[in-house]
Amino acid sequence: MRLAAIGLVLATLATTQPVLAQDADQLALARDLMGAMKIADNFDAVVPTVLQALKPALTGGSPKAAKDFDDAMPMISQEMSASKTGLVNDIAAIYAKSFDKTELQQMVAFYRSPTGEKLARLTPVMAQQTMAVGQRFGQEVAGRLTERMRTELRKRGNNI
Repeated sequence: MRLAAIGLVLATLATTQPVLAQDADQLALARDLMGAMKIADNFDAVVPTVLQALKPALTGGSPKAAKDFDDAMPMISQEMSASKTGLVNDIAAIYAKSFDKTELQQMVAFYRSPTGEKLARLTPVMAQQTMAVGQRFGQEVAGRLTERMRTELRKRGNNI
């Protein structure tokens, strides 16, 4: 019985070893892809943008607080930058699970091409522009939806 259990464990290890090696290869390719996509650089570009968006709420219009905020911003950005390794590894793990080795290799090749390098370089700027467009659109739609719903509720006899 004991010999059979040991045999089962050894057989399981023998069959899972290639899978673990493949996963390690895929994870390494995914990390390479994160580098080619400049994920860490994009994170560094986003932190100051997020901080600037928080500034009015955190400083409350106080000139002294605004100056202190600006003075502290590089230090806070640097601290946040230290946490990007974990983020990059987590994203790489998602890509490694979602794509096979061939697909990862193709994506790395694309992001190392001139067009891929341009996409990686412009992604932070395009993300900011896209978010601004999305916010404007959301505000416009919310206004139209609010007015449309008020009209409909009034038509149905609600005194709003």
